[in-house]
Amino acid sequence: MNEAAIDLSLLPDPLTYPATDTPPPSLSQHELIHQAKLKLKERYGSQRWRLDHLYYIVNEKGQEILFQMNLVQKILYYRLWFFNVVLKSRQHGVTTFIALLYLDICLFNSNIHAALIAHSREEAEGIFERVIKHAHNRLDPALLFVLSAPTDSKRKLAFSNGSSIRVTTSGRSGTYQLVHVSEYGKVSAKYPEKAREIKTGTLNAIHPGQLVTIESTAEGREGEFYDLCELARKLQQKAKGNGYKLSIMEPKFHFFPWYRNPLNVVDPRGVVLLKYQQEYFEKIEAELGIKLTAEQKAWYVLKWNVQ
Repeated sequence: MNEAAIDLSLLPDPLTYPATDTPPPSLSQHELIHQAKLKLKERYGSQRWRLDHLYYIVNEKGQEILFQMNLVQKILYYRLWFFNVVLKSRQHGVTTFIALLYLDICLFNSNIHAALIAHSREEAEGIFERVIKHAHNRLDPALLFVLSAPTDSKRKLAFSNGSSIRVTTSGRSGTYQLVHVSEYGKVSAKYPEKAREIKTGTLNAIHPGQLVTIESTAEGREGEFYDLCELARKLQQKAKGNGYKLSIMEPKFHFFPWYRNPLNVVDPRGVVLLKYQQEYFEKIEAELGIKLTAEQKAWYVLKWNVQ
């Protein structure tokens, strides 16, 4: 699904030649257009390029920015499996990244249907408006000419190539090639019946070989998400131990802790580390083979003290 299936011959003429790539004056208008289309095809044919250059989103501060993958998003992108379980701390942008990835796959491939499942209607509509719909509406007009969305509602975009992307609180109805479940741990803790419905209804209906991502922060040591994380973690250990290869129907475990987020730092001056906090840092540094900075420790301590 990484290769663009868009018919670039449908793009309107004349195309604007990139300002940084001034063509030789001897080329005819026809040749200029042909070269511009080849350049577009080369660029838009790379999903990796598209994900860092095409999509605008509204961030948590209400600012419109060009989306570019952060470190965690890049790691997840290159390590994606067919069935993925993501245990994470907050503010890594995992759902934003998956929403744009699924949008990109739907835009550049025909007859692909994606569903993003959130724990509440408000959260689902927020993801749709702030990420999916905003990114689509801000595409270059030349691309929108081809990648139009005849169906545009509060929770769904259906494109002229037969693909669609929607947000919902339950994906029981419908057949999807791409499914993302956001904050499944929260759903498991607060709405256990809904969590079981997602597992038995939505996930059970996914055919082998499709792309599924389930992410959440930890919400205790019980529930559907906890059980799924434990299964994925044990399979990960099994694969490390004897070269066991995951089946496409088995979950791959991804873990992104708080210290992976470069924003989780603060000026350490005046921040006092208590003995048990320092012991905690020493323990995770020894277990994980990492070295935390003073700025990271200060951020964690301040969060710890508040919560």
